[in-house]
Amino acid sequence: MDKKEHNIATIIFFNERNEILLQKKELIFKRWPGRWSMFGGGIKDDETPEETIRREVGEELGVIIKNLKLFKIFSYEDNDRVGKMNVYIAPFIDKISDIILGEGAGFAFFAPHEIEDLHLIDHDDIIIKEYIATNN
Repeated sequence: MDKKEHNIATIIFFNERNEILLQKKELIFKRWPGRWSMFGGGIKDDETPEETIRREVGEELGVIIKNLKLFKIFSYEDNDRVGKMNVYIAPFIDKISDIILGEGAGFAFFAPHEIEDLHLIDHDDIIIKEYIATNN
């Protein structure tokens, strides 16, 4: 079976304590139910990756990104899809109380040492650990 190409944009939000904001997938989510992940989503044909991540963060968190920077573009492959992950980083400077969760079962900030024990989506796990290694 040929795998469908699906390019996505994701973000690593970090706070002043260098903790990373992650999303918990709902148990009914068909891909990776109950796992932790970065926020983001699929790039539409008429969007740039930066437009995508700004739209997705607005939909999923109800906040506006400030100081967005491209971290890296990763190639990924999962059960039925392949593509590029445009991974951005940005400081989370809003208040937690400003978040209006529009998707997922929840969210939380995690210190770098806590990431190891999380049940992350496989490719997100690799990317987040690389980010931690290059920023600590």
